[in-house]
Amino acid sequence: MNRNLLFLLCLVVSTIIIACGNSLNSAQDSLTGIWNVTEIQLYNSTENITEENTEGTFTFESNREALFSFSRNGALQVGSGTWNLSEEDINCGFTKCKMFTLSISGEIYEVEFGDQTSDAHRNATEIRLIQNGSHLSPYSDMIISLNKE
Repeated sequence: MNRNLLFLLCLVVSTIIIACGNSLNSAQDSLTGIWNVTEIQLYNSTENITEENTEGTFTFESNREALFSFSRNGALQVGSGTWNLSEEDINCGFTKCKMFTLSISGEIYEVEFGDQTSDAHRNATEIRLIQNGSHLSPYSDMIISLNKE
């Protein structure tokens, strides 16, 4: 009886350890690769614009180099630089949620992985990059939807 209980306890603990893993490493692994821009949404207090079927890519290399090229509101946006992904626990009602922030050479984006469930950052094939700020003028917010190749 004790032997079965000990085995069951070890099995449960090892499953929990494996399931938890390191979410930041998983998210970084998911981010690495080539992503195609599928949609760009631009917002301000009076206007919302959705640009669908936009051509563009974001490439995140494992050596932390990034390249991007996309058209926003008719203007080509091209850049490259070092990328960094960080993770933060935030309050989500009665629980804590993971919030991921991406920096590409000073440009800051909030990253939403897939369906935003607790494991959506693992092997993600869809992400949304959310950015806000006066540099987007005349818009205040931008959401870039991407699918992984």
